[in-house]
Order: sequence, then structure tokens, then C-alpha cells
Amino acid sequence: MGIVKFTLATVFYLVIAATPAMADGCEGDCQNGQGTYKTDYGIYVGQFKNGRKNGEGTYTSTFGKYVGQWEDGKENGKGTFYAKDGKRYVGRFKNGKENGRGVLYDSDGSKIYEGQWDNGVRHGDGILFFRDGGKFYEGQFRENEFNGQGTLYFNDGSKYVGQFKNGEPVK
Repeated sequence: MGIVKFTLATVFYLVIAATPAMADGCEGDCQNGQGTYKTDYGIYVGQFKNGRKNGEGTYTSTFGKYVGQWEDGKENGKGTFYAKDGKRYVGRFKNGKENGRGVLYDSDGSKIYEGQWDNGVRHGDGILFFRDGGKFYEGQFRENEFNGQGTLYFNDGSKYVGQFKNGEPVK
């Protein structure tokens, strides 16, 4: 089973981070209040402070949709990112990336990963799931790889408990 080494929010973040509130695409109060800001890339509906996305808001683009908290123009705090392919991340964001506790769901609603994130990658304690919902790996991650103490589960019911480094069991 290959491990997904990309984050849903990374591409989305690159587009929205470069779209500050400007009067030409604005309806409402896009300086210090509630407004709607449209660009060629998407539409933001929500709160603004000092001309930047700040507070609660929703940004929809061709890449997907983010609903949640914003600070200084970036996703910060609790939020949900819905990717165009149907995957969804529910959890904490910092500076536009997954950060803190969160859950990544597949398009069918099954969990892919639940645990800690840091700067858009799996980092800390977490659980990676099989497509049928069973656990595949439970333990420590470092930069998206199994790293530290963990348990690897196999389809036949057996398991490996021990140390991992760079995604591989340490023998």
C-alpha cells in the first residue's frame, strides 16, 4: 500500500494565499466586516479584518472548498477542506496547512488517517487505515513516514510491534 505523500491543502493554499481582499472584486465590507470577494481562482464569503480574510469564512475554487477559521488571510484554527476528488480533511490548520489534530477521509467517507499533523504532513501520533476501515498502522509518524514506536497490522491478523525508521521496521 503506497502512502499518500501530498496534502490536500497545499495546492489550495498556494492559490488562496496570494489573493488578498481588494475592492474591485468585493461585495459588502471586505475591509473590516462581512463580504464576498471574487477572483479568477475562486470566491471567498466571510469575515474580513484590515482587508484580509479573518474570522469565519468559506473559500471555494476549482481545487475544492475550505470552510472554517481564518487569520491574517490564511486558514488558521478549526476547519474543513473538501478536495475536488471527494477527499476531505477535518481538523486544525496553521498558516494554510494541516497542523495539530485532524482526520483525512476518503471520497467514500472512510478514514484514511487520524492523528497529528505538522506543517501539512503526518507528524506525531496517528493511525493509518486500510480501505475497509481496519487499522494498517498505529504509532508515531515523522514527516509522513512511520518513525518511532508503532504497530503494523497485516490482513491475516498478525502484527509487528516495534520501532520504525523512515517507514521501515527496525530489525
